[in-house]
Amino acid sequence: MADTDCAKTGFIGTCISPNTSGAECQFETVVPVNLTLIGDPSCTVCDSARMENVLAQLFPGIRIQRLSIDSEEGRQLAQKAGVDALPAYLLGKEAEQALRFGEFQRALIPTEEGDYLVSPSASGASYFFRREQDKGRLDLYLTELHPVEKNVWEVLELLGSSMRYESRIVSEEDKEKLKDEMAITSYPTFVVNNQFKFSGLQSAESIKEKFCAFNPLDECATVLSVS
Repeated sequence: MADTDCAKTGFIGTCISPNTSGAECQFETVVPVNLTLIGDPSCTVCDSARMENVLAQLFPGIRIQRLSIDSEEGRQLAQKAGVDALPAYLLGKEAEQALRFGEFQRALIPTEEGDYLVSPSASGASYFFRREQDKGRLDLYLTELHPVEKNVWEVLELLGSSMRYESRIVSEEDKEKLKDEMAITSYPTFVVNNQFKFSGLQSAESIKEKFCAFNPLDECATVLSVS
């Protein structure tokens, strides 16, 4: 017997002493938890699906309300909760009563309203909308020279002067600053227009797609290398 054998509607089942003759199921009532998700509909590359799945697994009783940062309600709530990155995830105070709250608590920032904001470093929030926009800019932060740079050059060949590119090998001091300012904790990391970040070994097509999401150009229709 295992946890998967302990299923009961409205309850979270845990197997005590699994795979033994004394195995038994222990059930906890599912706690309804309100999640307010604030996003920007215009950000076509801002993905909330992964984090929604994580939160649904941690809090099976989750109920989602979606707000746009462009709406009055979304804007006011973001201001009160200190939101500076989207998508933003706000859990109601009732989350404290959920069985797995303790597992996730260190990823949460208490708000003045008594709710909990999932920290940008934990949520993967990528759009730092309060930072000053610098159109046509692409920054790449590295800890050492990296093969992803050749993919950037392919994008540069296509977009030319429409994209201002700068790469930087970061110091330990830079890492702390970037972590505080944009929750950057892994490298390589790209930043578009001083606002939108994405990380990892990206193909030329992926880099172009994300840059063009914030800087629409005729050249963006051209398909680049995907490996």
